[in-house]
Amino acid sequence: MKAFKILFLITATILFAAGCGKTEASTTAISVKSAVCETCVYKIETAVKNIDGVKLVSLDLGTHMAQVVFDKSKTDLPAIESAIMMAGYSANGNPPNQQALDDLPQCCKVTNEI
Repeated sequence: MKAFKILFLITATILFAAGCGKTEASTTAISVKSAVCETCVYKIETAVKNIDGVKLVSLDLGTHMAQVVFDKSKTDLPAIESAIMMAGYSANGNPPNQQALDDLPQCCKVTNEI
């Protein structure tokens, strides 16, 4: 399954870059160690997908890594990290927004990894 996700992301990046003219496609991996369940995956993926310019996001709970394909002319890594943190989760070691963390379901409240 992991190999499929990686292949899918690579293929999506290539297709995105080829089909979008002057669009500057980029793929990045973001560490989201505080993601622990499918609710976390849903909340994080939804937050990132809502950013203008994000084309694809996939969070793997086994590795705690989110793979994101985005248009560099519309967004950047700090904006993506910020969306994750504002959803209540750590991103690349940056702490979550405290209010958003407090509002998460109890199963999602992981703070000891930061």
